[in-house]
Amino acid sequence: MLKIFAVVSGSLWLLGNLVGWLTRPTPPSPMKQNPVVVSLSPRHFDNRLRREQRQLMTIQERCTRRGLVALGLVSHVEPPAAISVRRGAFWEPIQDLWRPGQAQAFYVPGRDTILVVEGAESSIRHELVHAWEDERSPRMKTTATGSLTLDERMAWRAAIEATAIILAGERSLLAKPSASLDANAWLLAYSIAPAWAYERAGSDAARLTALRPISAASVLFGQSPVLPALPTPAPNECVDRIGPLGILTLALVADPKNEASAWKLARSWRGDALRVSNNSVRWTISMSSSRDSTALERLVVRAAKSREQRAQVIVTGRTTGL
Repeated sequence: MLKIFAVVSGSLWLLGNLVGWLTRPTPPSPMKQNPVVVSLSPRHFDNRLRREQRQLMTIQERCTRRGLVALGLVSHVEPPAAISVRRGAFWEPIQDLWRPGQAQAFYVPGRDTILVVEGAESSIRHELVHAWEDERSPRMKTTATGSLTLDERMAWRAAIEATAIILAGERSLLAKPSASLDANAWLLAYSIAPAWAYERAGSDAARLTALRPISAASVLFGQSPVLPALPTPAPNECVDRIGPLGILTLALVADPKNEASAWKLARSWRGDALRVSNNSVRWTISMSSSRDSTALERLVVRAAKSREQRAQVIVTGRTTGL
């Protein structure tokens, strides 16, 4: 079923590219000021990229990632500069889509600067769309403020990447989910979001930059869930929402071969709250049915055995508060 979904999504995206080329949509308006392009050797590019990413992390994001490490959903507090993900559908023999160190270009939000690996100038087109959006829309700035939950931030960043993919005339990438939340966030942005965005906004730049998904569930399943409010954090504590990608990742940590069950449980997500303090990490999850709650509880136990987990996970029914 999921492979059919991947093939259909890919086919819709290819058809969308053809229709977009035939209809010749009006391109984005010219930029007021062209960004500075800095060409670097691969080694210097990787070092600069990691430094920029560390500087872009807010206190809230760093606190949340400490919780994600304790849950076993990511491996490090520092986000990776590049991601290895599993190929899907027709490219099953090719296991790695991104390898560490293979990022080619990066737009630094708010600084009007594009970093690019020497000899890879052709990859600048995608980053120019980011620079254009950063000048014209507050969406990219909002994702960097720390005002969004992790779930919202992953969804908004997916919409931002989808905008760049569509307006740069690129194709989405077919990949499969894995036991890494970082890899699954890239899956959302580069594999799933382009078809979702094209269905709603076509190749219209203004409509694309107006997309504001309230959750990764909106991009993954077309849902607009009514989410419970997050609890007020106690002193020296941060509170965040991971979203359905967290459920998908947790399920695949516990049972890597049962992708269909992982997607089913992710669709059943109805809200969550991650609480991280100096001494504890607690993740409370609300599911749509008691049956799915029980299934997820079993996977929580298996995940704790398969990967070191230093956090408490509580699964509740739909009517139970977070």
